[in-house]
Amino acid sequence: MTGQRMLVLELGGIGDVVMAIPALEAILNHHKDVYIKSLCVHRTLPIIEYLRNRVNNPFSIESVEIGGWLTKWLNLVRRLRNEQYDTVIDLSAIETFWAAIKRYVFLESLGAHELIGRNTDGRGWGFTKKTSDALFSSEHEVERKLNVAKLIGADVKEHTPKIEIYESNEKTLNNFLEKGDTPIVGINIGAYRPSRRWPVDKVITLSRDLLKKMTLKIVFLGGEREKGILELISNSFSGRKSSIRIAMNFPFKTLVSLLKQLSLLITNDTGLMHIGAALNIPMVITFDQTNIYRYHPYMGKERYILIKKDTNVCPYFRFKHEMEECLKYSCHTQECMSLITVEEVKEAVQKLLSKTRGKSC
Repeated sequence: MTGQRMLVLELGGIGDVVMAIPALEAILNHHKDVYIKSLCVHRTLPIIEYLRNRVNNPFSIESVEIGGWLTKWLNLVRRLRNEQYDTVIDLSAIETFWAAIKRYVFLESLGAHELIGRNTDGRGWGFTKKTSDALFSSEHEVERKLNVAKLIGADVKEHTPKIEIYESNEKTLNNFLEKGDTPIVGINIGAYRPSRRWPVDKVITLSRDLLKKMTLKIVFLGGEREKGILELISNSFSGRKSSIRIAMNFPFKTLVSLLKQLSLLITNDTGLMHIGAALNIPMVITFDQTNIYRYHPYMGKERYILIKKDTNVCPYFRFKHEMEECLKYSCHTQECMSLITVEEVKEAVQKLLSKTRGKSC
């Protein structure tokens, strides 16, 4: 296939790209003599770049910003069309009818001879090759993406997303953590959608209880959008600064090195959860109204405890199916998250720490 040109699309968020790692590796290694460009969004660029040292194809990467003016998309389509790709591979699901229309127009505009992707609930109209895909099925998203790789004959050698530890400034990191023999628990308070955050008052109560009953240190993690919450948490522990650390806006490589030092991670359903799974870190997850079969951490079940309330707790939306996803960006009451109790999370933390460290907590 020398001389062929291929475009691979993975325009989802951090979690989507982490779950796509095995599929991307398989596609890139299978087509080592083909020019390939990977198209992603800005915030996932470091994860795609991470693949460079893991594959045999010196592929190129372009990051774009989803949304914005129509002219931005028209310029992107024009540029990609001029690059004359023979094949376009799309690893993402087509979640809605409107998304299907936009995807069809975008893909057809690229002028490629072959369009490969997922026929999600029959909406993959423009694909010349497509896998069977249903939103309300128990198949994990990792496996759905791998099905696309298998469709083109790629040899899938690794089914589990894995991220190796990066070389980092160990002195700086060790000074930040001051680890010693004390267990370090990470608490990720962030989520791409604010509706998926566990309430901060519960985070603070849980942290105080853990520090009171156990010998450990806590690292609170978040991004720029959680700056105010992290400041509130920091001020709440003004008398115990030696027991906590605040990690905000860490670069991807440093974040991976930091996570690898944790004894356990408490996190919402967000991209960091999937990074944690790829690092095989024990986790307690406060989960929102999302298809747990499709999005649970792709790791051994003994390594995580997932806490989720039934869909019938939501006063605003009647879910027709237990796998139906709440797409609210924000929520005033957050029943599904606020009903997860401190005691439930604390019990899960103690259970996992006891199991992974081989001693009672």
